[in-house]
Amino acid sequence: MRQKLFKAILAVAVLGLPGVAQAHVGFLVEPSVGWHIGHADNTGSTADMDFRGLGFDLKAALVSGNFEIGALGGYGLMHDNDDPLSAPADQWLNVGAFAGYYFHPLRISLRAGYDFVSNQTFGGGSGNGNRGNGFRFGLLGHVARHIALSAEYLMTTVTASTQGPVKSYYPKTSQPKENSFLVSLSVPFQG
Repeated sequence: MRQKLFKAILAVAVLGLPGVAQAHVGFLVEPSVGWHIGHADNTGSTADMDFRGLGFDLKAALVSGNFEIGALGGYGLMHDNDDPLSAPADQWLNVGAFAGYYFHPLRISLRAGYDFVSNQTFGGGSGNGNRGNGFRFGLLGHVARHIALSAEYLMTTVTASTQGPVKSYYPKTSQPKENSFLVSLSVPFQG
């Protein structure tokens, strides 16, 4: 369902670009910093957890008319809500692509993306962690020329886990899910 929705949004964006071929084609660079909160549901396991932490994103896109299509990268330092500061932070790394549409009169952008890589390295330097992928949907509102506030909802599926030298792959029916919300302040530069 989510893959079909993302493909439909991406198709609309790609098919809409030739219609605005006469419009100016520009480039967007958008760094952001924000607060990330979420929940990891480990499919019936007692290891479910809530987490929060600082997130950094960088988006780069081609912009034509109202459409934008590009790549994104994110880095985060997350803590378990039950033990927020005593343990070292988990490190998160996301790499993906996104498409968006900018509504000029409202000064907002609607965006949808797919994280091809979503890695989590557990704190403490053990090298243990999770790998996955997932979708993201967001809304960005411009509050000034180079200042914007955004909210994104991320839905990540964990496909593999590394514990020491052992890498385990989860069957599709029992892949853990991580849902999170990122509120951030960004500085979009477009040329």
